[in-house]
Amino acid sequence: MKSNGATRGRALAVGLALLAAIGAASAGPAEALEQFTVQGMLTSCKEGLNNDGRGGGPFVCAGYVRAIADIGQLQCTVARQQGLELWGIGAPAETSVGAFAQVFVNWAERNPDKWRWSALDGFMQALPAAFPCHP
Repeated sequence: MKSNGATRGRALAVGLALLAAIGAASAGPAEALEQFTVQGMLTSCKEGLNNDGRGGGPFVCAGYVRAIADIGQLQCTVARQQGLELWGIGAPAETSVGAFAQVFVNWAERNPDKWRWSALDGFMQALPAAFPCHP
């Protein structure tokens, strides 16, 4: 059951994260793809955090963070209600986009060997590590 839930969570996160990609449509193909690595998203999220202190700067980071956090929190709620072990984010509902972005930035800076990973894989490692989901 664990891998099936993780697969569904990943599929949902990918779908919503792709919605965040719309903001990158004006960039060329190489630049757009680079934004969706851990290193590219690290840059976007740091710029967002530096702009207003809440992670609301570049829309790509904010949209990506919000989509993944929403899916992760929903997955965790379902896991807790049903006693399942699913990928999820056990953060309080009031956790801000900026707090999630800062967790990702901290994780990415500690893991430069993972900068070529997809941003999705980076977020899916960083956020549950900081906010574990326990049924």
